[in-house]
Amino acid sequence: CFESGIIDTVDTDGLELNFGNGSALVKMVEKIAKKEGFGGILAEGSARAAKVIGRGSEKLLVTVKGQEFPAHMPQWKAALGLIYAINSYGADHQSSEHDHILAADPTSSERNRLAKIGVWKGSKEFRSLDEEKVRFAFNTHCFYYLMNTLCLCQFIAGPGWQIIGPSEVVELCRSGIGWDTSVYELMLIGERQVNMMRFFNSREGFTKDNDTLPEKVFIPLSGGPSDGVYLDREEFKSALEMFYKVAQWDPSNGNPTEGALRRLSLGWLLS
Repeated sequence: CFESGIIDTVDTDGLELNFGNGSALVKMVEKIAKKEGFGGILAEGSARAAKVIGRGSEKLLVTVKGQEFPAHMPQWKAALGLIYAINSYGADHQSSEHDHILAADPTSSERNRLAKIGVWKGSKEFRSLDEEKVRFAFNTHCFYYLMNTLCLCQFIAGPGWQIIGPSEVVELCRSGIGWDTSVYELMLIGERQVNMMRFFNSREGFTKDNDTLPEKVFIPLSGGPSDGVYLDREEFKSALEMFYKVAQWDPSNGNPTEGALRRLSLGWLLS
């Protein structure tokens, strides 16, 4: 906002918040921590701050459902961008596997265990959002939610490159809690959590209109190795509709259907 002239030193308590101004950055961080002056506005997060500032600052946001982006770009990782939009609490890079893990043949590498969670075909085009990429996004989304349920570190355990894969997670459950389970059964746990959070959001008024990405990701980047790279808007919309079908969600509002909830033994949510 400061670089674009939307705010100036009158707004920022005299601090020149130009890019690279380290001393001003440190002072503003202290103000944010203490909620002093302009720091009190920024302490609420960029989405709420933009509502206070106004003046077109909303166009500069990189948030989903009020949650700021992590350091991974959906312009390059389109499937991850799809999860940013879908995820119940907004943009999160630890809610699905990243695009580069979907090799041309998921069964070709010992380090790539995607076939064990139902992803058998690769995607030859890295930045595509084809049907297989959407299934990849959904299946790994469910598996990552399972990792949350089991309180497992996602840098150690996961469906792709991690040290502990789906088969090892099954063995952990069998050995640790004596549950003779399967990958399929565990995947359903992750899917239940995804749907319960989605149902909670729908109860609070969320719809498919909230499954969106900021305008900036659809505009070509300028300069550097990523010059000209952007997320195709129509391809994203098509992938979003495909995701709803794969997840068995209502395409009119993006919420779980009765069939999906009952399939997952979540029919009690409807009462």
